[in-house]
Amino acid sequence: MRIALFWGIISAAIIGCDRSESTAPPLEQTPLTQAEWKRLPPEEKYQIVTFERLKFGNPELYDEKKWNRFYRTEILPQQKKDFAKIPSKK
Repeated sequence: MRIALFWGIISAAIIGCDRSESTAPPLEQTPLTQAEWKRLPPEEKYQIVTFERLKFGNPELYDEKKWNRFYRTEILPQQKKDFAKIPSKK
């Protein structure tokens, strides 16, 4: 009886130690500052998930009026810079 209990405890410890759990939250749940957002590549910068991370990093942006103001004053001008048309060569 003691031997079975001993092996049960040992096997449970081995199985429990074998699990690798990540303590880091998924990327889409990590907060994002405005400075970090500006450094992102354009193809990632304007995704909805990225905007949610930006709001998560600055909770006052959850207010619709503040978000709209931020979008007009920060995001749109940056978007125009990121996707500026390349002048044609004549």
